[in-house]
Amino acid sequence: MSERQKYALVTGCGQGGIGEALVLEYKRRGLYAIATLLPQESSEHLDQEKITWFRLDVTKDESILEFKENLFDITGGYLDILVNNAGICYTMTAVDTNVSSVERMFDVNVFGPMRMVHHFHSMLIKSSGTIIISGEVGTNILKGDQNRELPPDSHFAPLASEFKQHVQRSPKTTSRFIYAGNVVTQSLKASPPAWFWTGSATRIIWFLDTFTFRTIWDYIFWSDFNFGKLQKAHTSKESDKAR
Repeated sequence: MSERQKYALVTGCGQGGIGEALVLEYKRRGLYAIATLLPQESSEHLDQEKITWFRLDVTKDESILEFKENLFDITGGYLDILVNNAGICYTMTAVDTNVSSVERMFDVNVFGPMRMVHHFHSMLIKSSGTIIISGEVGTNILKGDQNRELPPDSHFAPLASEFKQHVQRSPKTTSRFIYAGNVVTQSLKASPPAWFWTGSATRIIWFLDTFTFRTIWDYIFWSDFNFGKLQKAHTSKESDKAR
């Protein structure tokens, strides 16, 4: 009896992103790889690689249900790998946060994977499948934040240049194809790990997060974001008021 064809679904496969690298890697490993795109995204990069793709908005149940019907027709009700890769970024100080933007981010990054698991769990259970939720830094989602600025009257206005530098940064990252290869290798194991760290500096971050006090991050971020400059600016302002 021949082995059943295995199926991998990767959300958020826009051109140049990690989703694209993941879906190509699953195809290379012999799985039937299926990608999703937002309605406005080009599909040319997937068409060139002969990747099956569909339009999907993970924030809308009706979009997911329509897609599920199409996927069922292809796989016969099986789904071996679900990679929840679709995501967006919103960078802002807590005191200047636009709550509706945060709600939008949570709708995509948190509730999106929940919707996908809810609607596809029966196909995954039938296949003894694997669910992956990725947390990436060096991805296309950072590009949407590059023009974001602090409000001029922000408490953090003295750090406007540091904030701009942060949102326009180009993080030192592992190649998305190397990252994808590592993730796919782990996900195809008979017993995939519950947590898997891969990428630039992840060993250091894992060590600090696992074996040191959480306050280590306060020290690191104080230095990285130049909060000493902010403290001096407000101390000077208060001194001027007191005169």
